[in-house]
Amino acid sequence: HVHPSFEFSMYAAIVSRRVLIASGLDRAGPPPRRLLHDVAEMFQFSRAIVGSLTDNFATSALRHKEPEHPIDMQLARQQLATYHSELRKAIPKVVQVPPDDRLPDLVFVEDPAVVMEGTAMLTRMRPPSRAGEVVPVRPALEELGLRVVEMGGGEEAYLDGGDIVFTGREFLVGLTERTNAIVMKGFVMNFLC
Repeated sequence: HVHPSFEFSMYAAIVSRRVLIASGLDRAGPPPRRLLHDVAEMFQFSRAIVGSLTDNFATSALRHKEPEHPIDMQLARQQLATYHSELRKAIPKVVQVPPDDRLPDLVFVEDPAVVMEGTAMLTRMRPPSRAGEVVPVRPALEELGLRVVEMGGGEEAYLDGGDIVFTGREFLVGLTERTNAIVMKGFVMNFLC
């Protein structure tokens, strides 16, 4: 998720036809205003959850490799504020998860939950540093009026919400180092039964 230039644009995991869980982190520049409105209209979003940057994000967030250039936190905060402002213009109800320095990756709010219709399934992320992210995300989901459920599948089941895409008809689940096949049991229990 983190790119060396760390500029913001529209980056969202579209996980439901009615709730957008978005982080806004990418490298292509400020969010195109029309794109946010088009996505909200196409999928009929009425609610969204957004994350916040922590003071220690640049030094503590997980990454596959170190950025070539240091993250400019002032610029990142400015770009995230613009992203949130534009999102609020496109979607009627936006809930922001507050920052927590113990959880620097929580700005990627699409990872701790998968949402379909009125149900939000909390995930179990493999990196120990991300395990606590479901705690501050749960009240945000509940504030949006969603039924919040646990993932299931046992302690060996791992799921990163960013590995899920909901097309409007089916879920596409990417099997990665962050999401394993065991998770399908919890998925079936919560969304398909």
